[in-house]
Amino acid sequence: GFAAVFALLPKLQDEYGLETKWLGLITATSVLCSVAAQLGLARFADRGHALRMMRAGIVCMVVGFVWFAYATELWQFAAARAVVGFGGGMFSPSARRTVVARDPARAGALLGTMVSVEVGGFMLGPPLALVLYAVGGLQLPFLVPAVLVGLAGCTLRVSATAGAPTTAPKGAVRALLARPEVRAALLIAAAANLSIGAFEPIIARQLEDIGAGDAAIALTLAGFAMPYVFFSRFGGRLADRHGAYRTAVWSMLVTAPIVATVGLATSAIVIGVFGVLRSMFDTITAPSGSSAMAHAAPPALLGTGQGLYGATAQVMTRSEERRVGKECRYRWSADNLKKGGGGGGGG
Repeated sequence: GFAAVFALLPKLQDEYGLETKWLGLITATSVLCSVAAQLGLARFADRGHALRMMRAGIVCMVVGFVWFAYATELWQFAAARAVVGFGGGMFSPSARRTVVARDPARAGALLGTMVSVEVGGFMLGPPLALVLYAVGGLQLPFLVPAVLVGLAGCTLRVSATAGAPTTAPKGAVRALLARPEVRAALLIAAAANLSIGAFEPIIARQLEDIGAGDAAIALTLAGFAMPYVFFSRFGGRLADRHGAYRTAVWSMLVTAPIVATVGLATSAIVIGVFGVLRSMFDTITAPSGSSAMAHAAPPALLGTGQGLYGATAQVMTRSEERRVGKECRYRWSADNLKKGGGGGGGG
């Protein structure tokens, strides 16, 4: 449901006459509201309200998807995405807290499983949205996720242990930030997601610049996501076996030269191979970082910790995507000016 909109933004723009400069607002509102919910509401999952939080999040997502399906103006699209993002921000840390609380010793493997299914759903979103669009127009790709999310919500269960309230202290976020191990986990989140945020907005352009066709670009990008689906649980088990912090740090150290190789590559095959290799190590870093936070936060603040970690990851990814995207657009415009023979000095 979250990913469907990315495939259909051009269709929405043509259908409703949306200006290109405002398309980013539609996706940005979802991220901002998700971050706000994770920072502000995750603590209630620690107070015995995890099931209510997840159900409320599902209701928000269903309402947001249905509203988006029937929206006709920019403010409606943006507001509907805001509701969806807020619902996701309520659901995610509560779900992670519930899963980890059942078996803290297997936090890495359990969180890795969640990464697998989240990325798997995100991969299915765009192609499924395009198929549904061909069948039923612009409404169906958003109504179907609303139904699926609602049905999935009916299966929610929380064990007595995982749903038991805790005596969370006031100033939960400040209490967490006072702990060095929490700050270390957040540093892992920031570093890993800055790298991902720099990678996402430019890789398609890089492939196009070296002569890759549309089909090759699509297959390459799909290949980057595949390891997350199949290997995140294994990466989480490594964190459980060898320690979350140690596993995450070693994984990022190995990732650094791989990322550099992708940046310097002039062959689509090299980019594809090293991009997949980079994703393989990301499937270790992602669950290891979440697991590090699960171990760093005291049991009374487990949900708050997951909310803080998730918010940090989202903020760093989106802010770096925005920065790199602006820089690439500026350089592309400058290159065009130079090639055109006019305005070279301005470029």
